[in-house]
Amino acid sequence: MRKGTDIIGKDVVALNSGAKLNSINDLVFDQDANQVLGFVVDEGGWSSNAKVIPLQAIHSIGPDALIVADASAIVDAGRIPEIYAILERDNVLNGTTLMTTDGRDLGQLTDLFFAEDSGEVEGYETSGGIFDDLSTGRAFIPAQRTLQIGDATAFVPPEVANLLSEIQRQREQQKAEQSHAATSQQRQLLGRVADKTVAADDGTMILARGEQVTPLTIEIAQRHQCLDAVYAATGTAPATSSTPALADAVGRVADEAVRTDTGHYVVAAGQIVTQRQIARAQQWHKERALLRSVGLLKSADKTDAYRDRLAAGTQTVKDEASSAWDSLKETFSDWRERAAEQTQAKRIEHALGRPVNRVILDRQDQVILNTGEIITHKAVQLARENDALDMLLSSVYDHEPPLTVDKARAAGSGEAALEPPSDSQPAHDQSAASRQQREQPEQ
Repeated sequence: MRKGTDIIGKDVVALNSGAKLNSINDLVFDQDANQVLGFVVDEGGWSSNAKVIPLQAIHSIGPDALIVADASAIVDAGRIPEIYAILERDNVLNGTTLMTTDGRDLGQLTDLFFAEDSGEVEGYETSGGIFDDLSTGRAFIPAQRTLQIGDATAFVPPEVANLLSEIQRQREQQKAEQSHAATSQQRQLLGRVADKTVAADDGTMILARGEQVTPLTIEIAQRHQCLDAVYAATGTAPATSSTPALADAVGRVADEAVRTDTGHYVVAAGQIVTQRQIARAQQWHKERALLRSVGLLKSADKTDAYRDRLAAGTQTVKDEASSAWDSLKETFSDWRERAAEQTQAKRIEHALGRPVNRVILDRQDQVILNTGEIITHKAVQLARENDALDMLLSSVYDHEPPLTVDKARAAGSGEAALEPPSDSQPAHDQSAASRQQREQPEQ
């Protein structure tokens, strides 16, 4: 499926010579047959003088050019009666108001989507109507063979508005289902402690090591598309399910367009998925993209209300969103500092009085605590001063049986180690002290 405005302006190139023959100025659309019949390359002064390329003369439509066999593909419009009749009518699609016959304004026609092989029009894009998508300001109108285009207004039956209302309701239901599934997954993150730091690509801190996950953490992670990293940092596996069958997408509404690198549309935003879209997804290997579009697979990162409103577009909304986002970042920064302090205090409380399972060194490689020695307030203070507190708190030994450290100990005792009590002094040391006392001369 192709979008009309994507074709306009493309070069026309001859396959036999590689020469550029012309470029596309407009589409020839037959409203009665609901079909694109060809393309105008030169409007001329009169309809009969216009130069056109019939659709069947197109060899292929690429991302940058339309390929035809040779220059003979471009003909006078007068030689093709059905095309000539349409040009004589001079009906303009773009900018025409689309309205139901019972008086409901569906917006202005801005584009159409057609099948590249047959020219069949599958739907229209409108802007400014009552069913516009909030994020794009556009709506997809399924093609109707009863479309009647006048000088300024095109009419469709009332059933079209009823169908659009149902499509809108279904999209909202799909979004609610997706939001509920995401919320259920994220609940398992709350309260988890990160074993490593998570930062966004722009350097924004999402989650510090040792910090607990809160709803605000999840909110910030989603904004920066880092939620998967938060799952990984907390050792939490996101809830998963088997990939849905592609057939499950039939009858659902695409929340976003799925396109190929060559410019083909598998499905347009707002379009109901049918077997035709399924076949296209398989042809272009876009199965997962189609499932994401209809809400059956997790999206890379679903945008929130602020982004939707930004896309809709006024400077006032942009300023409002920017201000709210700055406030949110400031709130998050304050919360993160408080949470980090509280988490560290709990870790210190847990560590005091327990042995370490490794040697803790200061900046000069002096031993603060040796393997198996008890963590004291002095050890905590020295470790903090030497930027080794995180290492100290990550080295707490709290298992049974007691740690065996004969081969792991460094030479000498740590400067922050507790002095052994006098009553625990070895017997031979006590004897040596007694002899020294007796040998001293009386004063």
